[in-house]
Parts: sequence; structure tokens; C-alpha cells
Amino acid sequence: MDAGVARRYLARLVEHNIKDLAIIIGIAPLRSAKSAIWMKEKLFGTIIPDVLVVRMEAAADPLAEGRAICVDLIRELSDIPGVAGVHIMAPNNDAAVPDVIREARKSVARLRG
Repeated sequence: MDAGVARRYLARLVEHNIKDLAIIIGIAPLRSAKSAIWMKEKLFGTIIPDVLVVRMEAAADPLAEGRAICVDLIRELSDIPGVAGVHIMAPNNDAAVPDVIREARKSVARLRG
């Protein structure tokens, strides 16, 4: 959930002459600040920046904000060489997935059909 981490990681791989990768990054449309904190603290390997938690805490509609964050991440990740796509994981929030895909298709050039 942190495009900066993905960008730095893939750049390091290229520095070590590891190229021609097709990485899939796992992301999630967050449901609430509470769920973001839980994921950050309890799910090994999950990286959720504090700024996203703050954004969720400030949201009038956390579900909509979680979808917006997910779309923002897809947009950011789509510009990173080596990122082939995302895996949208939405346990107990599967209804968010179609909206995320629809909005991502509108805002990411390589997804427009």
C-alpha cells in the first residue's frame, strides 16, 4: 500500500541487474482507519503509511475514501517500471472491487480500452 516502497524496491533490483520483471503488487480498498491500523500491525508484510491512516481517519465516508486510495495507488504503481499490475484484495469488502476497477480504468492510460 506504499508506491514509494515498490518504486525503491524495483529500482534496487535493476541496480543489481535483475531486469525484465513483471511484479504484481497486492493492494486493498481500505474500509476504515481501524482496519488500516489492524492490517499494518497484524498482517506480516503489509505496509500502510501513516499518511493513509490519517487520510482514512479524516474521511467523511471511509468506504469511498478507501476506494479512492486504492485507485490512487493503482495510478502510482502503473508508472513504475516492472509493475505489471495489482491484485486487489478485498476481504469483507468485495463490493468495492468493481468501483475500484472502473475508476482505475478511467485514470490509468494503459488500462483504457
